[in-house]
Amino acid sequence: MIQFTQGGDRMKGVLLFAVIAGLLIFAGCQSLLPGATEKDLAVGLLQSVMDALRQELPNPSSSRTEFLELVKRFIYIPAGDENDSEVLEGAGNLVSFILGGNFTKPATASSFTLLSVVQHDVKSIPPYIISDPPAFVSKVYRIIVQLQTADSTITSISLPMITIVNKTKAYFFTVFIGDTEPATELLYYPKLQPIF
Repeated sequence: MIQFTQGGDRMKGVLLFAVIAGLLIFAGCQSLLPGATEKDLAVGLLQSVMDALRQELPNPSSSRTEFLELVKRFIYIPAGDENDSEVLEGAGNLVSFILGGNFTKPATASSFTLLSVVQHDVKSIPPYIISDPPAFVSKVYRIIVQLQTADSTITSISLPMITIVNKTKAYFFTVFIGDTEPATELLYYPKLQPIF
């Protein structure tokens, strides 16, 4: 058995201080490392798309609540804008773009492989403009995904992915009402670049 002398008590105090300091530093770093990585967020978002493709999509006119729940899987809508009809219409258009334009052409995707997730802080990731994000957007990524259909057709797509301040989920886009002085306007982020 080890016995501490007066000098040993000092050493024990230093050791105890070092252990406590290490634990505090480690605990502080935990807040820098969220529970889910970018890859985890992307896979969760893509799995939500695959789940949606396996079910009948709700009609926004007759099943507004169910439609809103579907939309909120992929599109971030700030709480104050959820009941705005323009926001719901814009979000519905984005869901059609995501599901119809990406996951169902040439045929409906039956599986996916996430190829990459890259964070961006540049002005654009063609064909999307990512400059001037709204204050509630935390980070912007580009995800590249390989899709496979039931007949083994393979295609690759690239989509934006955003994270929101104080949220633990990722989205493809956000739709919201923005104050554009002297009026308000329906805004999308990331924005699609004009073709011409």
